[in-house]
Amino acid sequence: MDYYLLTDLAATMGYHLAMSGAETFRVEDTIHRILLAYGVECEVFAIPNSVSVSLEAANGKPLMIMRRIGFHGNDLEKMEKLNALSRQICAKKPAVDEAMEWLHETLASCRTYSTGAFYLGNVLVGIGFCLVFGGALSDCLWAGLIGLIIGLVTRFMDRREANPFFSTILASCLMALPAYAAAGLGWLKSPDAAIIGALLVNAFEHSFGYYLLFPSAIVMVLLAGIVTLTTKSAE
Repeated sequence: MDYYLLTDLAATMGYHLAMSGAETFRVEDTIHRILLAYGVECEVFAIPNSVSVSLEAANGKPLMIMRRIGFHGNDLEKMEKLNALSRQICAKKPAVDEAMEWLHETLASCRTYSTGAFYLGNVLVGIGFCLVFGGALSDCLWAGLIGLIIGLVTRFMDRREANPFFSTILASCLMALPAYAAAGLGWLKSPDAAIIGALLVNAFEHSFGYYLLFPSAIVMVLLAGIVTLTTKSAE
């Protein structure tokens, strides 16, 4: 058995799990289970910016691989697919090169969206949540606009690998200013509903990741429409 390729497989799996936002326990446990499935005892150490795997090969020589974890967000779809793949590998124990092919196929199957779709997701999430919180049509339009502001600021800060805390603070300040200015000019009836709706754009991004923001936004708008129609019917 090629111990280097096996260790590389486990480390690569852990790396992509960490890059998709998996917690350190999940990363360590997945690597350990994959290697144990092939009868290899190992030591795994994972922190938010690094993954290390060390073991002793059959010839008695030590082998260690370390992967640096760079700036990343959350991608729940990729995490779910990698979890399913790791269970499949542990259950079927394929040849290591075949398992590596499975990993590459799984990574290639993860969906990505264009920048335009990402910004559209920001707009739709803001509109959807504003409807849920009782905003009027004009409030929803403003919620979509300030949701777009959040998306622009967040992408700008992420490209510079800024700390998410500062990114969130800056986005919140810049989106609140036009909302209160519009309310002062009488263009916005319920600034609270618009601001809360747009703030939840940030919550969606940090919880589900950029890659699920657009489909989540579509579902959110549909649910908001159902809730609004149901409420009006009850009245």
